[in-house]
Amino acid sequence: MDVTIKAVLFDYGGVLTNPIEESLVTFASRNGLTAGQINAAVGAVSRREGYPLMGALETGLVTEIEVARKVSAELSRATGRSVEIVEYREQWFGCRLPNEALLDYLPELRDRGYVLGLLTNNVREWRTSWRAGVPVSLFDCVVDSSAEGVRKPDPAFYRVALDRLGRLGVAPGACLMVDDVADNCAAAAGAGMRAIRFTGTEEAITAIERELRP
Repeated sequence: MDVTIKAVLFDYGGVLTNPIEESLVTFASRNGLTAGQINAAVGAVSRREGYPLMGALETGLVTEIEVARKVSAELSRATGRSVEIVEYREQWFGCRLPNEALLDYLPELRDRGYVLGLLTNNVREWRTSWRAGVPVSLFDCVVDSSAEGVRKPDPAFYRVALDRLGRLGVAPGACLMVDDVADNCAAAAGAGMRAIRFTGTEEAITAIERELRP
């Protein structure tokens, strides 16, 4: 027998904002680069350092400044010209657009009595910037990878979230996670939640409403 959903949990980037790939294309273009060049540079640095660079950034193991410096150096090497990514945070959030339609849906869910959660892989230095773009006060539970030292899809991340939701009286099976990354959805399901892969706002709202039907 299905458990009634009591909590709807949302990812931040790519769900409550425009797609990350779209932001990356704009960010790259403003720096005279392509998204492919930036992805290749991040991959090269990750292999050289022996750890996933963005994963380390999103768990607070490296700083924003360190990442910008390492990626700039790799881009300079790969392109044969001097590349320096400056004002990383300001530039990135200049490319992040709020998903207004989905954000407008959140108060409706709250008014209907659902617990709301925000589960994000994010960056310590970006906390003020990303929180300025979402109505954080609407969320009963916020789990930020950079504060916890663990990120999605690590099962430990979901254990942190479920511990907090449990204190609100919400069991794993009563949680519905909305995320744009397939691995994160699979990990949420593995933790006992229900999960919806976000591919578009209209489709997501329809899928959420389907799951919320008694």
